[in-house]
Amino acid sequence: DAAACNYDENNYTDDGSCYYAPEGVDCNDVCLYDTTEPSILFIEDYNTSCEDVDTDIREPLASDNCDSNLDFSYTDSYVSGNCAGNYSIVRTWTVTDNVGYMDSGVQIVSVYDIQAPTFSAPAEASLSCTEDPTDLSLTGSVIDAADACGSAITISYSDAFGDYNCFEGDVIIRTWTVSDECGNASSAEQIINLIDDSAPFFTDIPLDLDLECGDELPSVYATAEDACSSVTVSISDEYGDTNCTGMEVLYRTFVAEDACGNFGYAVQTITRVDNEAPVATVEDFDIGCGEYDATAEYGSYEFSDNCMSDVAVSWIELSSSDDGEEIGCFDVEREYTFTDGCGNASTVIQLVTVFDLDAPVMDELTGSIDQPWITASGIEIVAEVMLMCGEELPAGPGATDACSSVEVTFEDVTGGYGCTGEEHFFRTYTATDACGNAVSATMSVSYGDDIAPTFTAPADVTLECDTDLSDLSLAGDVLDASDVCSADIVITYTDDTSTTDGSCIANNRIERTWSVTDGCGNTSTESQIITLEDTTGPVVTFEANITLDAEASEALDDFEGVEVYDACGSTTYATTDVYVGSSIYGYELNRTMVFTDDCGNSTTIEQNITAIFASGCTYPDAVNYNLDALVDDGSCLYEGCIDMSAANYNPIASIDDGSCVTVGCMDPAGYDYDENANYPGGCDYPDPCPGDINDDGVVNVGDLLEFFQYYGLTCGE
Repeated sequence: DAAACNYDENNYTDDGSCYYAPEGVDCNDVCLYDTTEPSILFIEDYNTSCEDVDTDIREPLASDNCDSNLDFSYTDSYVSGNCAGNYSIVRTWTVTDNVGYMDSGVQIVSVYDIQAPTFSAPAEASLSCTEDPTDLSLTGSVIDAADACGSAITISYSDAFGDYNCFEGDVIIRTWTVSDECGNASSAEQIINLIDDSAPFFTDIPLDLDLECGDELPSVYATAEDACSSVTVSISDEYGDTNCTGMEVLYRTFVAEDACGNFGYAVQTITRVDNEAPVATVEDFDIGCGEYDATAEYGSYEFSDNCMSDVAVSWIELSSSDDGEEIGCFDVEREYTFTDGCGNASTVIQLVTVFDLDAPVMDELTGSIDQPWITASGIEIVAEVMLMCGEELPAGPGATDACSSVEVTFEDVTGGYGCTGEEHFFRTYTATDACGNAVSATMSVSYGDDIAPTFTAPADVTLECDTDLSDLSLAGDVLDASDVCSADIVITYTDDTSTTDGSCIANNRIERTWSVTDGCGNTSTESQIITLEDTTGPVVTFEANITLDAEASEALDDFEGVEVYDACGSTTYATTDVYVGSSIYGYELNRTMVFTDDCGNSTTIEQNITAIFASGCTYPDAVNYNLDALVDDGSCLYEGCIDMSAANYNPIASIDDGSCVTVGCMDPAGYDYDENANYPGGCDYPDPCPGDINDDGVVNVGDLLEFFQYYGLTCGE
């Protein structure tokens, strides 16, 4: 077949050996003639546990040039370890491709027993406190210990005491330990309880009791004892069948429990009895005329009973005020009887009132409006009346009724206050007939004001210039303001100031305009003239006797110890000083001062002033010279040479300024060397008649003069 990949044009007979490339594959694809074996690329040695060894199989990583689904197989050999669960597997892997070519590799699997044995601790056991807890036939033993790897196991236990249940040592915590031969171990606890199974018994319980329904249950008490442990007594109540009281019989069960939970029981029976009748009230009832039925029941009733039985209710009619007059309203008395389950009964009287249900018809209110409105408090307004202050309200409406006479009343509800101060209100008229039927309508009444208040301005007044004009007790006040309405009147004023010709005070004329305003803003005004004058001299505060100690000036302040104030303007003054005495140390004088204000008012004061001059050193060349001193006190201090042996000794100096000049031999080689000398004065050398005495390098007349100064006219030794 020419389409086959192995077509041979020289063959004339088909032997059935043709093969073909799959769709999309060329006959030249190498995998059509696979001759290459697979290759193991990586084999991982690993550790695993003995319980997982059969499932923890880790195939090697292998590849093949043509087959992507290789077949893996292995064979194992074993190497023993230090215990049954620890060993090694030498695993030989073989990888085979789809043609049958193979590759092999070895993998080492290290198997370890790391799982402790499993077991169940014996169930919690309970023994009598007299039984032996080490007897495993009583307490139980481990019977299901197993190890995942088949190692041999050992079983042991240790005991400790836990928190006791009812007596000390009655709880044993038994710790069971199961170990395999590879050193893995597991533990579990078993609780063994030593118990007291003897029930307590009562020594005192209350007797059965009959009790009134309303009485409180008696206090409960009971005492009990136990042979083995302490006892607590609890009480539980259980109710049985009810009796005629409607209340159940109470069975009070006393339960005595010892510390280990053993119980003893006793029962007290408390039965309720009833000797009191029910307490009841019946609602009186109103019904319209023509609708009353003497056999019908009207109104509601309520009752209570000290017990809880059903209460039977019945009634009979006792009397009726209907004498056939058919006035539309009459009364019927009925007696209700209330009987409890134990036969105790009480009676109550009910009043049934028969009346006319049709309300009267009321006339239309003055000021009726087409569109009623509702106030914030829910009142419907059907009429509105606006009055000026002082006007009378219109007359109220009339009313008629088909059955009886009608009474019209009204009630006012405040609606607040307007600007007039008069109370706005809502007046509700109510028309009521003899049977109590009523109809109501409400009108709104308010007040207006367009008339200004009246008043009289205060009289013109003349005041001192320092008067507080806001003090109306001095300047005058409005005292007679009034208004037609009752709102508060507000009184205010404004001031306009000016200066009259020839006035000694600026702004001495005040025109005060008074305004009186009512609550609705109506205002009237009037003027008042306030004139200011100054008849008071300046106010002077001063010291009558003054001593000026350590005064540093011969001049004296005009206002020494004096302060001047004038309420209305400026002041001038004149000073007259009369000296009483003076010396180099100071002076004394009498001073008269006259202060005059702008209006010619004056105030005169007199002072005696003594000035004592400041003393101190007054010589500027002294070190403690006092610039403020007027009298020298002989305290001056001078700097200079205070050494009397010095050439420049200053006899008035008291402070050594380091300027002393000591003349002497300053040459240590001289016979007369003076270590204190600071100015050369010549030296005495071995030559009794030295030549160059002044050390200027030559011997001349200067040396002779120095010679005469130091040695005189004759050379000495």
